[in-house]
Amino acid sequence: MQIGELLVGEIQLGQQLNNSIEQSQQADFALLLSMLSKDVCDQSQFHFKQQDQTETTEQIDLRKQFEMPQPQQLIGEEKDSAQSLSQTKIAAEEGLVAARLSHCIQPEPLCYQLEKIESFERDIFDNLDFVNAAKVLGQSVEPIESAINLNQVIAAQQAYQANLI
Repeated sequence: MQIGELLVGEIQLGQQLNNSIEQSQQADFALLLSMLSKDVCDQSQFHFKQQDQTETTEQIDLRKQFEMPQPQQLIGEEKDSAQSLSQTKIAAEEGLVAARLSHCIQPEPLCYQLEKIESFERDIFDNLDFVNAAKVLGQSVEPIESAINLNQVIAAQQAYQANLI
């Protein structure tokens, strides 16, 4: 793909997409389309500063008020697997009733995910793009806002066109 002009905005990108469709240039269309993000929230105009959400003292924690136990953890990590082994030891030595009582007092996770990152297989996580991988890890991606110097862009375009002639 030989670009005659530098892409500066979404309008130019849209025009280039339309031109590649009209001229049946599938490779150019795929290349330009890959420049777009799948999620509109990744665009810089939709990045808002997160406000700190702190709990007020007026909010009542119903779990503490009714003295309920913590919910059962659904997915455990490798370090939690020792608890599961202790449950099997109790079941073998003291019987199933003692194992059930122990499980009710301190429930173990339903499954253990080894070789996984945030419930994704390692192969799948490695194939994620940068923005989605950061979201999975709970990191925020700040867009790099660079000021465009139009004089430099015009000079680059003129120099490029001068080389073509």
